[in-house]
Amino acid sequence: MAAVTRNKAIFVSPPGYEVNDAGTLTEDVTAGDLLTNGATGWSKAAAGVAEAHGIALTDGYSGQANFDIGIHGEMDGFSGMTPGASLYPSGAVAGGLDTTQPAGAVTRVRASTDTRIRYSFV
Repeated sequence: MAAVTRNKAIFVSPPGYEVNDAGTLTEDVTAGDLLTNGATGWSKAAAGVAEAHGIALTDGYSGQANFDIGIHGEMDGFSGMTPGASLYPSGAVAGGLDTTQPAGAVTRVRASTDTRIRYSFV
């Protein structure tokens, strides 16, 4: 597996291009973490999960309500990617991105440059 490094993820979608949601966090998250939505709220996508449902737009804490979740848009501040390549939920790190596809994983994220990702969980 080739993990994607998150240096300092920053939400950079042009106004009107993004689709965001809000929810309650069940654990602490860092901007750029892939998230899943469960019965009690949003949490980091478990290592090896087949599909994420959103991405953390900022750092957040467990129990935080009205937390901003990216559903469609762009973020910058990553490395270890090839422009145009598909990215997947990490098979080893909760909330992480990887260039290697774990069994059954679906791509909802692509590298648009060597530092920027485009995501669409719609």
